[in-house]
Amino acid sequence: MLVDDPSEFPAIENSWDFPGLVQNAVIDVSAVLHDFSKIFNDLSALGCQHVQIRSFSSLLTLSTCHALLEKGHHKSIQGIELILKYENGVSEGTYITFVKQHSMVIALTVHSAPQSKNVPVDTLAPVVYKGAPSRQIRFTSQMIDSELHCGIITQRHLTPPSVQTFFEAKSFNGCLNRKISVDVYGNIKNCPSMKDSYGNIRDTSLLEAVHAAGFREKWSISKDHISICRDCEFRYACSDCRAYLENPDDAFSKPLKCGYDPYSGTWNEWKENPAKLVTAKLYGIEPMMRSPRQKESI
Repeated sequence: MLVDDPSEFPAIENSWDFPGLVQNAVIDVSAVLHDFSKIFNDLSALGCQHVQIRSFSSLLTLSTCHALLEKGHHKSIQGIELILKYENGVSEGTYITFVKQHSMVIALTVHSAPQSKNVPVDTLAPVVYKGAPSRQIRFTSQMIDSELHCGIITQRHLTPPSVQTFFEAKSFNGCLNRKISVDVYGNIKNCPSMKDSYGNIRDTSLLEAVHAAGFREKWSISKDHISICRDCEFRYACSDCRAYLENPDDAFSKPLKCGYDPYSGTWNEWKENPAKLVTAKLYGIEPMMRSPRQKESI
């Protein structure tokens, strides 16, 4: 809208808030299938709206997901993103039918697939038009076998911020703010890739973990606090990563898996940086850097 006098419009308040203790969650599955009834009940008590469930093994199948998703009904959860391992013998049409049956599934990624491609399912807009938001199934040949694949920052991973996400990124961490996670062993963390644990889901509620000493400290590490990132023009469009840092001893260090230099304005492959390779070995992620099928991130 074009106006003659923009001063007539009140200034936008430079703040962000959310009516809940937790806004989003990440639940990882590998050898153990967690008690999702308990998890969803705990998340609902926290006011959580969005959940990402990542399955690194064949334990979580489309068949088991039907019952799992039912447990999320009538909760605060508005959308669930699924990352599942490809099932041999399951047709593309079966995946499409599954997504159509569950309106709660906002995105489905199928890893370890024979080939990479995106398959449209349906539109989320009341009227179909070019560029309308839609649900898609993303098949990728990438093998995602652990949380170590997380945290890569490239041009493809940058997201143009909305008004809400812009002000959130100015005051809080773009990845960890209002987030809670459960790793493959049931440990409750800020992120499954991080070391600090605040109990196990078997004997600790997510509400107890959120109130544990230190759990919310990283929520407020914004890009304006992080070395090098605070000078980056993309800082409010970047999700950040506090799990893998260039300097593991500095909580305000730049993300390890970012190859952008804001001072020269150039993007480089972070894996080709010798200094980053040394740090990658400390984190135990050096082997995955050598695999040609593991170039993407989750």
